[in-house]
This record gives sequence, C-alpha cells and structure tokens, in this order.
Amino acid sequence: MLVDNFGNDLMSDLKTNVIIPSYRYDTNSYVMHSNHSHNMFNGRDEEIVNIARATSAAPVYLPSHNFGSPEHEYIDGGVYQNNPAETALSLGKVLKPYAKRYCVMSLGTGLGEQGFHIDTQGLTSSDSAITRIFKLFDIASTGGQESVDFNMKLRANNSLEQFYYYRFQPRLSDTQNTELDNSDVAFLDYMEGVANSHYDSDTTNINNFLAHLTV
Repeated sequence: MLVDNFGNDLMSDLKTNVIIPSYRYDTNSYVMHSNHSHNMFNGRDEEIVNIARATSAAPVYLPSHNFGSPEHEYIDGGVYQNNPAETALSLGKVLKPYAKRYCVMSLGTGLGEQGFHIDTQGLTSSDSAITRIFKLFDIASTGGQESVDFNMKLRANNSLEQFYYYRFQPRLSDTQNTELDNSDVAFLDYMEGVANSHYDSDTTNINNFLAHLTV
C-alpha cells in the first residue's frame, strides 16, 4: 500500500512540512526525519516509503527496516517519541519567528494497553518479571506522548502566549484486547465507534479550537 500511494517519491516531494521520529538502532541514536532542510533533521532526500517503514517497525512485532548508503537500521519512532507535537511547534516557530499566534491539533490513537496480553496463571517468578517488563513497556510507550500533552496543555491554559491546543485522545476500554497487532474486524469496528463517540461528545472543544484557525 505504501508503494501504491507514494511510489519512488522523496520526502522533498511532499507539499507540507512533516516531522517523523525514528530510532537508529545500529548507532543507538534518536532521529527526526523531515522534508525540511534544517540541519537538525534527516531524510529530506530519502524515499517516503523508507521513512514510513522505518518509523512503523514496532519492535517484536515487525523487523527493523534497513536503508541508506551506507545502510542503517531503523526501528519504530514510538520508542523515541510517540507524540512529536512539541517538535512540530518548535519547527513552526523557526519557520515563522514573528508569528503571534500558534495552533496545534494533536491526534492520538487511543489510550489503552499496547503490549502483550499474557495468561499469568502458572507463571514462575521469572515469568512474572517478564510480565512486569511488558507493563513497563506500556508505561514507557505512552509516557512520552502524554508528557508532551501535559506540557502543551500547561502552556495553552496558563501562559500569556496566544497558543491554542487541542488533543483528540479517547480512552479505550480495559475489557478490549488493545494489543498493537490486534486487527480483528470486531476490534476495528469498536475503534471506529470509540472515535465517533469521542468526537460527538467533544464537539464544543473541537469547534472552539477550529475557531482559532480562522480568526
């Protein structure tokens, strides 16, 4: 599907600025890919397909993605930063240093357990340690994104800046199997229902945010 949509197009062919986190496993380094030419970003002259595969190579679920010359090994940017909204805001201020008003809309995929679901019956103490590691993986993978959300809300609600922020992030039911690779039709239907329900219940805040874009 990526090839069908993007073919051999480069990041520099994109019509709007993008920021895409990834992690370079072979050098243990954090990377921000972008089509912007600023020297702190990578990937402007790379194929979009490679960047997409690099940032979505979720550890354990999918193999790392290798590309480049010389070749480098990349894994999911979520291990680095699941919510690059603050970086996007910083880039916006670099591009428009004299702007007086900034608006950021952040779209989440729902809060719920992302790791493995394990039957804990009959586990030994060492097995229990493994389940704890998986739990810590859940905490770490969502902690980064939610700390960004906290900082953005603090800034929007308590500073004197003309900074407006909205995050769409529904909470998922604990009774659902929200593991990363769950592609059951029933679960996808549930996710669609949650998104629609959250949208309907939060229309006031959404409309208030959108109004700032047209002032």
